Amino acid sequence: MQTRYTEKMTHLSSGIPSLEAMSPTVLIVEDDPGLQMVIAELFTTMGYQTLTASDASSALSALTGHPEVALLFSDVVMPGGMDGIELAEAVRTTRPLLKILLASGYPQKDLTTGALDARTSFISKPYRWSELADSLKGLGLQHSPVTQD
Repeated sequence: MQTRYTEKMTHLSSGIPSLEAMSPTVLIVEDDPGLQMVIAELFTTMGYQTLTASDASSALSALTGHPEVALLFSDVVMPGGMDGIELAEAVRTTRPLLKILLASGYPQKDLTTGALDARTSFISKPYRWSELADSLKGLGLQHSPVTQD
């Protein structure tokens, strides 16, 4: 199985961090390419750097190579043998303090959510920008877009 993830990050060319480099990084795990792109743009608009993965295996590889990731945002239902809840449980073994936000079109009560704790939250699809912002705030990740005057 090929491991693949994409990065949209600013690399530093000098010793002074750019505003982008100081922004929190989110790893988005979504198997639908169109939806993945929309979610990445939403997080970028909110001031986050983004990495994307299309399945749990790719997400685990991305997390290994990117310790700066502050949030794992994952769909619950995914192909490849590991769903978002199982991904969250696997991540807890290596990154116990990582914030996790799970998203699904299924109601939370219909899902096995053993991975939910104070560092993990759930949002129902479809969600509004304000609902996503509230979920991030609840995880302690309130961040606003960077504006330049």
